[in-house]
Amino acid sequence: YQEVVSLDERSRRFLVKQGHMSSVCQLDLRGMDDALAVISASTDNIEILHGVLDESARAEGIPVNELRPEQWLQDFYDQRKGSGKRAAASADQAVQRSTRPRLIA
Repeated sequence: YQEVVSLDERSRRFLVKQGHMSSVCQLDLRGMDDALAVISASTDNIEILHGVLDESARAEGIPVNELRPEQWLQDFYDQRKGSGKRAAASADQAVQRSTRPRLIA
């Protein structure tokens, strides 16, 4: 019990119990900052996500709910806080968007 209650909630450590046996394990998520930003979003990342989705939907000419991850996910990764890639990513995105095929209805 003492081992479990002393765990820091950010340690990524958890208890696995099966029958009478138990073990404290650690989930190593180093290097997965981009994926974690999607599945465990902060308020600022949610704001960025909504902006990226709106922009991507406009660029593709489709509603936000019809976007596929490949149409917006990299833009979100590039723009999210802490990525350190914003300036370079903006230039790359402009080039990518200008060369994307457009669906004309």
